[in-house]
Amino acid sequence: GGYSNGMNRRLALASALLDRPRLLLLDEPTAGLDPLGVAEFHRILDRLREESDLTVVITSHVLSEIEALCDDAAVLHDGDLLFDGPVDELRELGGDDIEAGFGALIAEAGGSRGETLEVER
Repeated sequence: GGYSNGMNRRLALASALLDRPRLLLLDEPTAGLDPLGVAEFHRILDRLREESDLTVVITSHVLSEIEALCDDAAVLHDGDLLFDGPVDELRELGGDDIEAGFGALIAEAGGSRGETLEVER
């Protein structure tokens, strides 16, 4: 067989970083990873944050990752930007619960599902 999903993700990330980009786009970067793979991916992104001026844009439906990895967040629903600001403000919309804040935005927009886009700086 080939490499594990986690190894494939690490190789893809390393390949993307070879040219030292200023912007890195990651779409659902931990989808399909086991808990150890998720933790390792978080450590890699934390290290990138500390050691470079790279801006990382992550799309994810995993709100706990938004809290753990990102300074700012945007919430998109049906092509409309419902929120763009600090993760702390998104959390506060839900009474200190990011999932409740996200849900409130979507409900206010008259929907039941949405997309999230976060920016790590």
